[in-house]
Amino acid sequence: EGAQQSGALDPHIWLDPDNAVSIARYIAATLTRFDPDNAKRYARNVDSFVRDVAQLKNSIRESIGRQDGTNYLVLNDAFRHFENEFGLTPVGAVLNHAEDSPGAKSLKLMRTSLRSHSIRCVFGEVPAPPFVRTLLEDIEAQYVWLDPMGSQLEAGSTHYIAMMESDRK
Repeated sequence: EGAQQSGALDPHIWLDPDNAVSIARYIAATLTRFDPDNAKRYARNVDSFVRDVAQLKNSIRESIGRQDGTNYLVLNDAFRHFENEFGLTPVGAVLNHAEDSPGAKSLKLMRTSLRSHSIRCVFGEVPAPPFVRTLLEDIEAQYVWLDPMGSQLEAGSTHYIAMMESDRK
């Protein structure tokens, strides 16, 4: 089930680690049906993934605990599953859809909101759209890009964990 806000469904279901575990278990079960000779291998891989995700969740919770009270804004509303899992609530989202681009009036309102809510961080996807520079000009907030697809990482058995742990400026 997708996280909803403003009536829109968030398709980024893998950003909730529990959903990622469900997906991995489903894939392993499907592979086992088609390739029963490797069933033990698929089961070991899933068990390892489940342990890694449990450690990841603990690490994320610890990290979030150290940031208690930090106001943040998301560039687009693509992180709801993650936010729901970890009890986070952004002050708001700059864009309704990743492909949108705000006009001058919207940018002015957002800059006012950044200042009035003491926003210290704006999270978005890579690469940062050109308007981000204008949005954050003379404001003490940093832009941190997140890669919810892991497109900047090499594929491999640790790809999901690396993707969930990575943040870049």
